Amino acid sequence: FCMILARRLFFFSLAGIYLVFAALVVEDFDHKFGLCMFKNITGLDCPGCGMTRSFIFLLKGDYTRSISYHKLGIPVFFIFSLYFFQTFSKLFLDKSFNLLSIFGKEKFLFSMVILFGSVYVSKLYSMGVSRILADLKNGYGWKIVELIIG
Repeated sequence: FCMILARRLFFFSLAGIYLVFAALVVEDFDHKFGLCMFKNITGLDCPGCGMTRSFIFLLKGDYTRSISYHKLGIPVFFIFSLYFFQTFSKLFLDKSFNLLSIFGKEKFLFSMVILFGSVYVSKLYSMGVSRILADLKNGYGWKIVELIIG
């Protein structure tokens, strides 16, 4: 159990170091990464697209840009922070408390899926059908279907 907590803390720490480094070093973070498997296959932004950039601009204090990259960036950042401190306290302070237990794990996860899904559907709706189809044609999935169909 302690190894699982230590591993979680390690990965959260790495992510935190990366975000702080990026917030301090990177001046303009407007370029898009090509690492997202969902975007590479479908051509569409994934439901979490822009979250890292949102976190970085939150750390820089640019709340407007943070929200512009992902509407849920600020609340998700604080949820991750709470989870980090909860894991830290369990591992090092031997204090067991669950800051997110107000909802219960299942209700919390369900509400997050609904929230992310709603924001994503809203984003797709605002893009319009022609843009969605154009983005789909840029994905590898579409190209594979074209190769198969001929």
